[in-house]
Amino acid sequence: MQSDRQYYEPGEPVRVTLSHFATDVSYEFYADADDMTVEYENMIAVIRFTMPDHDVEVSCTSRNTMRPDFTDESFMNIFKNGLPNVDGGQERVFPPSN
Repeated sequence: MQSDRQYYEPGEPVRVTLSHFATDVSYEFYADADDMTVEYENMIAVIRFTMPDHDVEVSCTSRNTMRPDFTDESFMNIFKNGLPNVDGGQERVFPPSN
Protein backbone atom coordinates (compact mmCIF):
# COMPACT_ATOMS: atom_id res chain seq x y z
CA MET A 1 0.00 0.00 0.00
CA GLN A 2 1.18 3.50 -0.62
CA SER A 3 0.15 7.05 0.11
CA ASP A 4 1.31 10.43 -1.15
CA ARG A 5 2.80 11.30 2.23
CA GLN A 6 3.66 9.60 5.47
CA TYR A 7 2.22 12.24 7.86
CA TYR A 8 -1.12 14.06 7.79
CA GLU A 9 -2.68 16.71 10.01
CA PRO A 10 -6.07 16.00 11.65
CA GLY A 11 -8.86 16.89 9.21
CA GLU A 12 -6.78 16.40 6.07
CA PRO A 13 -8.06 14.00 3.39
CA VAL A 14 -5.95 10.82 3.08
CA ARG A 15 -5.71 8.60 -0.01
CA VAL A 16 -4.02 5.18 0.19
CA THR A 17 -3.74 2.89 -2.84
CA LEU A 18 -3.09 -0.79 -3.43
CA SER A 19 -2.28 -1.67 -7.01
CA HIS A 20 -1.25 -5.33 -7.08
CA PHE A 21 -4.27 -7.62 -7.17
CA ALA A 22 -4.65 -11.31 -7.84
CA THR A 23 -7.79 -12.24 -9.75
CA ASP A 24 -8.74 -15.23 -7.57
CA VAL A 25 -8.45 -13.43 -4.24
CA SER A 26 -10.99 -11.64 -2.10
CA TYR A 27 -9.65 -8.55 -0.31
CA GLU A 28 -10.90 -6.84 2.83
CA PHE A 29 -9.59 -3.44 3.89
CA TYR A 30 -9.54 -1.89 7.34
CA ALA A 31 -8.63 1.55 8.68
CA ASP A 32 -9.47 2.83 12.14
CA ALA A 33 -10.99 6.01 10.73
CA ASP A 34 -14.73 6.67 10.94
CA ASP A 35 -15.29 7.70 7.33
CA MET A 36 -13.16 5.16 5.44
CA THR A 37 -14.33 4.27 1.93
CA VAL A 38 -12.87 1.87 -0.63
CA GLU A 39 -13.30 2.37 -4.35
CA TYR A 40 -11.71 0.65 -7.33
CA GLU A 41 -10.24 2.77 -10.11
CA ASN A 42 -8.50 1.10 -13.07
CA MET A 43 -7.57 -2.05 -11.11
CA ILE A 44 -6.35 -0.03 -8.11
CA ALA A 45 -8.02 -0.07 -4.70
CA VAL A 46 -8.31 3.48 -3.38
CA ILE A 47 -8.88 3.87 0.36
CA ARG A 48 -9.99 7.33 1.45
CA PHE A 49 -10.64 8.83 4.86
CA THR A 50 -10.27 12.04 6.83
CA MET A 51 -7.30 12.01 9.16
CA PRO A 52 -8.53 11.82 12.77
CA ASP A 53 -6.55 13.16 15.73
CA HIS A 54 -4.74 9.83 16.22
CA ASP A 55 -2.51 7.54 14.20
CA VAL A 56 -4.44 5.36 11.77
CA GLU A 57 -3.72 1.71 11.13
CA VAL A 58 -4.52 0.71 7.55
CA SER A 59 -4.47 -3.00 6.74
CA CYS A 60 -5.60 -5.50 4.17
CA THR A 61 -6.46 -9.16 4.52
CA SER A 62 -6.92 -11.53 1.61
CA ARG A 63 -8.37 -14.96 0.97
CA ASN A 64 -7.97 -17.30 -1.97
CA THR A 65 -11.43 -17.68 -3.51
CA MET A 66 -10.52 -20.67 -5.67
CA ARG A 67 -10.21 -23.04 -2.70
CA PRO A 68 -13.07 -24.23 -0.53
CA ASP A 69 -13.18 -22.64 2.90
CA PHE A 70 -13.32 -25.66 5.21
CA THR A 71 -14.06 -23.36 8.16
CA ASP A 72 -17.27 -22.15 6.47
CA GLU A 73 -20.20 -24.01 8.05
CA SER A 74 -22.42 -23.62 4.98
CA PHE A 75 -19.78 -25.34 2.83
CA MET A 76 -19.30 -28.16 5.36
CA ASN A 77 -23.08 -28.75 5.59
CA ILE A 78 -22.91 -30.18 2.06
CA PHE A 79 -20.99 -33.13 3.50
CA LYS A 80 -22.85 -33.46 6.78
CA ASN A 81 -25.16 -36.26 5.60
CA GLY A 82 -22.77 -37.85 3.12
CA LEU A 83 -22.14 -37.23 -0.52
CA PRO A 84 -24.80 -38.16 -3.04
CA ASN A 85 -24.55 -41.64 -4.56
CA VAL A 86 -23.40 -40.71 -8.05
CA ASP A 87 -21.68 -43.86 -9.29
CA GLY A 88 -24.09 -46.60 -8.17
CA GLY A 89 -21.70 -47.66 -5.43
CA GLN A 90 -21.92 -47.29 -1.70
CA GLU A 91 -22.72 -43.80 -0.38
CA ARG A 92 -19.61 -42.08 0.92
CA VAL A 93 -19.67 -40.24 4.23
CA PHE A 94 -17.52 -37.25 5.10
CA PRO A 95 -15.60 -37.35 7.28
CA PRO A 96 -15.11 -41.10 7.11
CA SER A 97 -16.15 -42.96 10.24
CA ASN A 98 -14.12 -45.89 11.54
